[in-house]
Amino acid sequence: MVHRSAIFMAVFWILFSRCGLARDTLDLELFLESFQSETVVQSDLLIRLQELADQPIHVNTARLADLLRIPFLDRQTAQAILAYRKSRGKIDRLEELIAIPGLTPDLFNLLKPFLRTHPHSARAQWEYRLQWRQRLPLARGYAEKRYSGTPFYLFHKFRMQWSDAWQLHLVWEKDPGEANWFDFGSFAIRYRPPAKGWQVFMGDYNLQLGQGLVINRAYGQPLYADSPYLFRQSHLDGSPKFSVNEWAFLRGGLLQLEPGRGTLLLFFSRMARDGIFSADSSRIQRIVNTGLHRTPAEQAGHRNFKETIAGSGWQLSGTQWEFLTTLVIVHYSHPVEREWAAASSRWTYATLAHRLGSAAAGWNGEVALLSGRYPATRQLFFLQQRGFRYGLVVYYSHPEFWAFHGREFGEMTRSPGNRVGYFLQAGWQPAENVSLSGYYHVHRPVRQADTFPAYRKSLQLQGTVRGSATELLLRWTRKQRPDLARTMRHEFRLQWRFHPGKRFRLRQRLEITRLWSQGRFLLSYGFSLYHQLTYRVDQRFQVDFRWTQFQIPDYSLRMYEYEPDLPDNFQVSLWNDRGYRWFIRLKYRWRSSVDLFLKISQRFYPDRSTLGSNWDTIPQNRVTDIRLYLRLKPHPDKTGQ
Repeated sequence: MVHRSAIFMAVFWILFSRCGLARDTLDLELFLESFQSETVVQSDLLIRLQELADQPIHVNTARLADLLRIPFLDRQTAQAILAYRKSRGKIDRLEELIAIPGLTPDLFNLLKPFLRTHPHSARAQWEYRLQWRQRLPLARGYAEKRYSGTPFYLFHKFRMQWSDAWQLHLVWEKDPGEANWFDFGSFAIRYRPPAKGWQVFMGDYNLQLGQGLVINRAYGQPLYADSPYLFRQSHLDGSPKFSVNEWAFLRGGLLQLEPGRGTLLLFFSRMARDGIFSADSSRIQRIVNTGLHRTPAEQAGHRNFKETIAGSGWQLSGTQWEFLTTLVIVHYSHPVEREWAAASSRWTYATLAHRLGSAAAGWNGEVALLSGRYPATRQLFFLQQRGFRYGLVVYYSHPEFWAFHGREFGEMTRSPGNRVGYFLQAGWQPAENVSLSGYYHVHRPVRQADTFPAYRKSLQLQGTVRGSATELLLRWTRKQRPDLARTMRHEFRLQWRFHPGKRFRLRQRLEITRLWSQGRFLLSYGFSLYHQLTYRVDQRFQVDFRWTQFQIPDYSLRMYEYEPDLPDNFQVSLWNDRGYRWFIRLKYRWRSSVDLFLKISQRFYPDRSTLGSNWDTIPQNRVTDIRLYLRLKPHPDKTGQ
């Protein structure tokens, strides 16, 4: 079972500061692998960061809202950059930013790929991307004609930019088994005049308000020990839609005005969505998020109801404070069924978000109210000084609170509702090359059908040691299973990286899982082990190879593994049973304007005769994936960084 899609969160300093990578070799793979892999189900953040790296922000004309497009950059640091520019005049070299108080070398290394000192070329720049994917042998659904379309995946993306003001994005794709070669299409255009206090989006866009209780970006908040970004999000964040995600976005228009210390936001969205109706077709039982339209049943639910959203927001901000209030109205063409509430077609939300404090200590939070009766709140407190970092999150959502576009804390796709919990995080850097961190997370349903609500608990401790060409990571995670039994899952990870130069990199990881109950370990252990080699022949050609072996005797011991993929994509594989996997990925660049990628991978299960289930069943114990990717950029921007 392989999940491919797109993610949340921002790049943490360990990804770039010690990796020995050139500025134009943004290594997001290490960042993605740092998450608990089973939570990574969105690639939108990956694509967003790649877009920023391809089109860096002009630091000499950027406004506060421009700098806050960098996901991990907090408001205090962004304001310090603007103050430095105002006092010193034009910034000729990005290295000048190191003189800003509080902007550490590690943070500078993070910012550098996303900033430039010269404007973009006035000439229009365009880029086209094409991806094709095929899995062999074919699944049962094709042999028995249950899938109506061709068995390959097809993806197109076109982007054009004029100077720093205009951006145009076009995306269209078909999933394997879909008959329509343009099953999903997306259009987005943004106009942001340089050094002006306004911007407008038309078409498809993503938006986050406050802590994301009502409207969040496509990705949520995966948790891991080294995660300071949880406490430093921007309360108002919008961008054109970049990815092929078919459900977590808005479609319409957005206007953002920035008069003085304030920001006024007006937005509207109307789109058709997929759903499953009740037997009498009067109510929506479930909103479908898969985006798959292969079988007659899936096609019957394609865009069969309408969603309309209208909202406004007003934000006031100062150097060490920020307040945002919003009003959002959501209307569906049919009533939507919910577990703890009566079916409804209209949902009205009022929210108040705040940010108080400095880069060293602060209190952020949001309170949301549904229909004036059902509350949800998330409050975050953090302290950071002298190599020590501490954070606390407390959150609650009423059983009858629900927001389809909101995201629950610690979840990637789950909407908030019927949950209470807290999250503790601490980190310490005793030396320049050593970091220790950990978190403790507890949550439970507010209302549950069982007699006693079941607590879900997780604890993670992590240590990292870095040398000039190596990095060693140790991680231990303990999770309580979602039942009333005293059963714990223990996960141990040992990861080593070796990068003696820009041409050669070696990465290895061993992960072990065991179950603990009533004072003893249950079953035998499960493990996975991989070795990955990267070799850059020259500036044009690069080879990646990985070999993985795993042995998981029971599904309760299953493991997830992040795997590098083609641009705009990544994979998270689920390992169960005994098996092997390998992949080889080739990249070739021709004349700086054409990139070609080829990836071939294979999974093999010696103890099985078939793979998959239902219509996705493969009549063999071996499956091969072939992926091709083409990127054309005929006129690369050469105005300088």
